[in-house]
Amino acid sequence: MAKRTADDMYTVAETVPSEIPARTIDGYQWVEIIKYLDADDLKSLRLASNKALRFHNPIFTSHLPLRMDLVPFFGKDTKYTANQMKLWLCKRKRLLIRGRTKIIQYPRVASLIKAGFMNSITDIEIANCSGYKYTIEHLAKLPNLKHLKLVDRYPYLERIDQKGKVYDIFVKETSEIVNSLADMTGLESLDIEFDCIVNGSHLSILQNMKCLRSLRLRGFDFSQGIEHIRHLTKLENLHLCHGNTYLSANGLVPLDAFHSLTTNLENLKSIHIESMDSMPHDQIKPLTKFESVTELTFKHCQGIKGEVLSSIGTMTQLRELHFVYGIIDKFDDFESEDLVHLQNLKKLKVLTLMYVMIDQYDLLDLEGMDELETLNIGLVAEMTEKGFHIMLKTLLPLLPSLKKVRIFGSSPEDVQIRYQDIDIDFCSCDYFDDMVDYR
Repeated sequence: MAKRTADDMYTVAETVPSEIPARTIDGYQWVEIIKYLDADDLKSLRLASNKALRFHNPIFTSHLPLRMDLVPFFGKDTKYTANQMKLWLCKRKRLLIRGRTKIIQYPRVASLIKAGFMNSITDIEIANCSGYKYTIEHLAKLPNLKHLKLVDRYPYLERIDQKGKVYDIFVKETSEIVNSLADMTGLESLDIEFDCIVNGSHLSILQNMKCLRSLRLRGFDFSQGIEHIRHLTKLENLHLCHGNTYLSANGLVPLDAFHSLTTNLENLKSIHIESMDSMPHDQIKPLTKFESVTELTFKHCQGIKGEVLSSIGTMTQLRELHFVYGIIDKFDDFESEDLVHLQNLKKLKVLTLMYVMIDQYDLLDLEGMDELETLNIGLVAEMTEKGFHIMLKTLLPLLPSLKKVRIFGSSPEDVQIRYQDIDIDFCSCDYFDDMVDYR
């Protein structure tokens, strides 16, 4: 058990000595035990325990996220004293806003921040963030904030192609929110996902975020703004989506957009490029110069030619490579003379080739990838039962380290089988699914 610090003993002594009976487990021990429980486990413990244990006390929930949209004292409620609010926020690290509500009042949030009650906060996740523009401006002043996730869904998604006054207001509000993040200089991860499209010029805020290690941006027009990423010298994970799943950005990504990143981002480990269409080989080639990158993903990037594999084949440090398409995407099949370049990736563990191979016989071109453990494929031609057996008995043995194969298609049901030492999954393919783990 961790040694109690003076601060721990002061907090427990100040808040709960009369509320926690000294029985077989004392209050200090409960604090140590409960910090390993999630919200559901703690709820079960509350229901099953003696009411005298008072597990509703803030000291027992400080390790859990606090829902700002459900807590009255972030609004006009005056029933909470300053000391009570301090107890609820003491040592709290994560804040969440999930729903749209009028409870949260940004002047109250500002006063709590000014009083130092929220100095322990390191993680914030906000959904429907356009309704909390002023609150986010104040949260930007938190001194120890490390991780921020902002999500906003356009409320008229079914009419998203009809860009009228409401849509323009939505874009304006989300753009202003992005601008307000400039003071978050201590951020280590930033994740933004919008259903509208914000001009990439607003990404000038990144110049101040020297500590960023992870950056995920969906809902931006990268015809401008990519060059600002070059200031993030500590960046390890980069995920850029040109537009989003529902709406494509109108502007084309400049041909030299990635070239400016190659000199400064020496710590980059993973690159995920999404919805950037019609990228020629010369535009993609700078991405292959990152010697530290071990994971490379192209998703819904229509129009990529197989010739790009000649450059990707030089990235011998790669552990994961993903080409992810849906059946409604426009793409060119990779020819055998292109696929053979992948044989140079001797350290590759995971490979995804969704709808870039004509049929299972293209697996012949992967012979020599002796370290490959996971293979994800989607085939243009429907695989027959005979073709499946040929793949099992003739093609898969060419990859001696293979442990898992996923075959994506239009089947509504997922089916799993095991052949020798290989797990084979037939998976349905959802164009709008961003949560698939291809590892």
